[in-house]
Amino acid sequence: ANPSTAFIDVSLTQLRPVSVTVIGESNTPGPHLISGFATVLNALYASGGIKTSGSLREIKVYRNNELIKTVDLYDYITKGSLDEDIRLMNNDIIFIPSRISSIELSGAVRNPAIFELKPIEGLDQIISFAGGLLATASLKNVAIQRIIPFRQRTENGVYDKTITSVNLSDLYQNNENYALYDGDQVIISSILEKVLN
Repeated sequence: ANPSTAFIDVSLTQLRPVSVTVIGESNTPGPHLISGFATVLNALYASGGIKTSGSLREIKVYRNNELIKTVDLYDYITKGSLDEDIRLMNNDIIFIPSRISSIELSGAVRNPAIFELKPIEGLDQIISFAGGLLATASLKNVAIQRIIPFRQRTENGVYDKTITSVNLSDLYQNNENYALYDGDQVIISSILEKVLN
């Protein structure tokens, strides 16, 4: 057999890092050098994460002074998927705005916590973000404590909070949602310990 006459030399050069600037509610705002294959999530890790005052729902990516993407991290946190994440390029700017809202969910849910809801979201979404109801949850009277908005408060008003009872069974049957607002506290109680023999 004839000896080989063709030789191929393959060498991979290291991918150059890119510089992105993270501004807004970041723990360490400013320019950060990240890998050339980095995404928004990588850049957020590299910049030390988001402050508790920052939004996880509307992280904006600008390229050449144009908004090219808005990333909602709840998809990643609650479902483990992040279809919206994009590969970053040199000089991209990531802007983390302030939180949209803080709504506390407690009681008979899998992950009680404080959640951030968009204006179009309500009781359905917050229960879903919390991983759903526990089997022991009572659907009859979900308590919602609400701070009375500034404009509706009166000089001689004694109370600055209201409490409303919502029947989840009725909402589910009518395929309805219940609007929630910044500062709301949602408490889902458990069923009584009575047993049917």
